[in-house]
Amino acid sequence: LSSLIYHESRFNITANSDRGAVGLMQIRAGKYSADTLLDPAVNLSIGTTYLNRLEEMFGTYAADTTERVKFALAAFNAGEGRILQCIKFAEERGVEPSRWDNVASLIPEMADFHGKQTIAYVNGVLDTYEEYTRMYPD
Repeated sequence: LSSLIYHESRFNITANSDRGAVGLMQIRAGKYSADTLLDPAVNLSIGTTYLNRLEEMFGTYAADTTERVKFALAAFNAGEGRILQCIKFAEERGVEPSRWDNVASLIPEMADFHGKQTIAYVNGVLDTYEEYTRMYPD
């Protein structure tokens, strides 16, 4: 979670994106006001609930828990519908869709989604996580 927050907002409680996302986890102000989402407790609660839902959702597609996290991160970044399209694209190409790297390798071939930013996001969050676990092994 810390790795995701680092990549979303650099731990800036008042972060705002040009796409209307706010707060630590960069939640879009759809159902909630931007002011509400700037409360760190609210932002973390909504963001972690959403992330957990994504992990649960992609658990049916992913080969294991590690892959489930990768798909959830990709969906957190690009949207669940977009990542479901990517999985379907892999299936149509005869590529095993239960591994994120397999799916990600085909994304540049998609006509309506180039996904470089999403691929870099997943890799960046995971790299930061590895760095954090080296720095704080317990």
